[in-house]
Amino acid sequence: MLALLAAPLSAGTDDWSSCDLGDIRIEADFPGARANACFRQSADEVAVLIMPEVAGIIRSPWYAFRVTADKPRRVRATLVYGEGAHRYWPKTSHDG
Repeated sequence: MLALLAAPLSAGTDDWSSCDLGDIRIEADFPGARANACFRQSADEVAVLIMPEVAGIIRSPWYAFRVTADKPRRVRATLVYGEGAHRYWPKTSHDG
C-alpha cells in the first residue's frame, strides 16, 4: 500500500484517464501515466487497478497516476493487480 498526500468503479479500458470520487481524484492523463480503473474503499482509501498492456506477456505492468484532493489530507492507495505483480517497490512524489 502507498500513503499519499494530497467513485464509482471505472471500466478497465485503454481510454481510462481518471476517476472523480468527489473530494479525491485519481488521474492518469499526463505523459507516462497509466492505470486502468479506481474505486473508493473508505473515506481516505482508494484502490487503483493496474493491468498489463498485453495479458500473459508482461508480468510486471507499469503504471503512474496522480492523486489530488480538495484539501490537504493523507490518502491511502492500494494497488490491485488484475494479472501479475509489481517488480519494484512503488515510488511516490509529493511535488507533482
